[in-house]
Amino acid sequence: MKKIFGYLNLALFAATTLFITSCGDDEPIVNATAPSITESHDFAATMEPGDTITLKISGVKGSSSLKTIAVAENDAPLGVDRFTFGGANQVSSTFLLGGADTSGFSEKVLSIKLPAAAGSYKYSVTLTDSKSKTDKISVDVTTVALEDISSDTLYNSLGPLQGGLEFFGGTHVWKGSDANNPWKGAHIVDNGNSGDASNHPWKGEIIRHENTVLRKPATNVTFADVINSKQIKALHAAGTDIETLKLTPGGVFTAERDGIYYLVKVTDAQDDGKNSGDNSNLDWSKYEIKHKK
Repeated sequence: MKKIFGYLNLALFAATTLFITSCGDDEPIVNATAPSITESHDFAATMEPGDTITLKISGVKGSSSLKTIAVAENDAPLGVDRFTFGGANQVSSTFLLGGADTSGFSEKVLSIKLPAAAGSYKYSVTLTDSKSKTDKISVDVTTVALEDISSDTLYNSLGPLQGGLEFFGGTHVWKGSDANNPWKGAHIVDNGNSGDASNHPWKGEIIRHENTVLRKPATNVTFADVINSKQIKALHAAGTDIETLKLTPGGVFTAERDGIYYLVKVTDAQDDGKNSGDNSNLDWSKYEIKHKK
């Protein structure tokens, strides 16, 4: 009888062990595979501040369904006002995937607005599944600020220093001997004095030179707020052509020549107060100029 009871106890122990083992639903998946994420893009490695870059993101599930995506800039969460995913705003830099995307997705567009400051930036995108397995991609972008130039002094064109000014380097252009183009290379020339026979006061004006196009912006422009060449081009496109501009310190205008766009601010304009005499016509103006490097 003892042997029979022994066999019964052994059988009961084996059945119980089998039952407990079969109920282990939370056991990890053997040889579980992680998700994978890939990206493609066609933007340049060097951009301008405030530009927008786009990446086409694809995600493939591993052993478990896809759960979240996290977007970071230089390893810090990216603000939700700076990116969209799949054309939609997100509530956080780490956001849930839903619907069919949990089983995988292809070429979802991630749009990121670059910062206003020039610098080097790394953008990373991390894909996580329901078992906390991850994969990550990253891209590097360098932003280069506009050239911001304080110009040489532009002198009265009828004075001894005979002023013209070119915008790319902000350099003074002397009047040359070429009668057909005495200020060769200049974008603007000082407009000299009035034609009064007895007095010759400085006009305090500039005129466009060669094939330069000068325009007055359609709206007030804060010079410091313009951070990339696309903004300058848009301001120029919406502006009104001008041949002559009366100089007012703080005034802003745009210029274009040979496909290069400039934003120009008058920083100072000084009348020497003399209408005639050997030391007259030393009136001058100065400018701050922005353009793409």
